[in-house]
Amino acid sequence: MYANPLRILYPSEDSIADLQQEILQHPITTNHILFPPSPSGPPLNFTEGPLRPNYVVFTFTLFFTFVGVLGNFVVIITFSSTPKLRNQTGLCMINLAIADFIIGVFYLCVSLPCSLHGDCLIISSHPICLGAVIISYTSYGAGFCSLAVVSLNRAFLISRPLQYKSIFTKKRILAILIGIWMFSLSITLGFTLSKPHTIKFDAAYYNCGLAADDKDAWPYSYIINILGFLIPVAIATACS
Repeated sequence: MYANPLRILYPSEDSIADLQQEILQHPITTNHILFPPSPSGPPLNFTEGPLRPNYVVFTFTLFFTFVGVLGNFVVIITFSSTPKLRNQTGLCMINLAIADFIIGVFYLCVSLPCSLHGDCLIISSHPICLGAVIISYTSYGAGFCSLAVVSLNRAFLISRPLQYKSIFTKKRILAILIGIWMFSLSITLGFTLSKPHTIKFDAAYYNCGLAADDKDAWPYSYIINILGFLIPVAIATACS
């Protein structure tokens, strides 16, 4: 049986009332317009209301946030305020501390209300969840790459002390560190903005991240782990 085309062009009052009721029950928000859900995955508002508070996750997150933020803040202030430490190695250490400090402030802190109260902005707002992932993953890659630069810097200082100052000048170190941040940011922005549906709230850890079960997220996972973790760690290990 085929639908009557006149009913489609000229719907009845009952059909209009049913449509209005459907819109009221399932409103379209700006999240759906800016970040449409994946055709094969669950909708982006991936939690139905607040979660249960998890005080174990809250305690561990609070501890690592406190240690990370306070410890790296002390490193930044110490190296920045001591003239003898503002050398090539000191610049790398400051950059590494800044990356860890950013992760503690903008990534771990936003999950604290989630685990304490069971509700927070990153649960209900996908743009905020996406922003937290962009900031943290960029800092994650920049931090490990900075660790590799520190190892290379120390290796050249020990093995080639006469050529060290001509190779690792302060301007070159600054250019390398800025390039690391730009490279990490470009990779993270390029992927997350082109495939925003792969960024989801993880109810197990009360934070946002790549959906492990989404195949669209696998290429970025490989790239960030190889370029932002495995290669820097291999360089740091070889130079140690």
